[in-house]
Amino acid sequence: MLKALIVINLILAGCANSAHLQNLDKMPQAKRDSTLISIASDVVLKYGPGYYREDKEPVIIRGQDSPGARIYYSVKFLYDETQESLEWDYAAIVRIWADTGKPASVLFGNWVGRSVYEAELQNPEKIQQTPYQESILPLYDLNNPDPNQKPKNLEELQRKGYEKVDGHWIQVRPVLPAKAREVIKRKGYEERDKRWIKVRQEIPRRDKD
Repeated sequence: MLKALIVINLILAGCANSAHLQNLDKMPQAKRDSTLISIASDVVLKYGPGYYREDKEPVIIRGQDSPGARIYYSVKFLYDETQESLEWDYAAIVRIWADTGKPASVLFGNWVGRSVYEAELQNPEKIQQTPYQESILPLYDLNNPDPNQKPKNLEELQRKGYEKVDGHWIQVRPVLPAKAREVIKRKGYEERDKRWIKVRQEIPRRDKD
């Protein structure tokens, strides 16, 4: 009798775990895309909220690293390149396994990559968030021989929180674009002590009503 109860409990536990798994390839495309974007958004908002964007529709790609390798979906969040400058043409990319629907990793636009763990997603307060950082280069007049000349984009550098330190321009006070900040707050997050914290429910987008 005891053995039978143990077996039943193991079966129920297995069913409970499998309930959280979802084979993305078996979903209709519309449902799959919305599921992928939802999973990826949650990852970005927990690991690097400063890189969450809704400027454009996310780009979804199905792929694998080599023939026969495990299949994944990548969700790429684009940003408005007229408002900010990052290392790459995306704010964040999240890789999600096709056979389980579990996120595997996230790569931010400043070229910082992170592995994603289920335990951290369940306890986001333990995640060390990747801080937002832009990538702006000072522009100089190459025909000007003055080694102390000021950058032609000095105003932009200063507006973006850059300062010249030991001869190099460094962003010491990252300035998140106002539109991006509004979007992150709409998702229910507030910035406290240089960390974004979920404090309330998401406010639905007006254009999605």
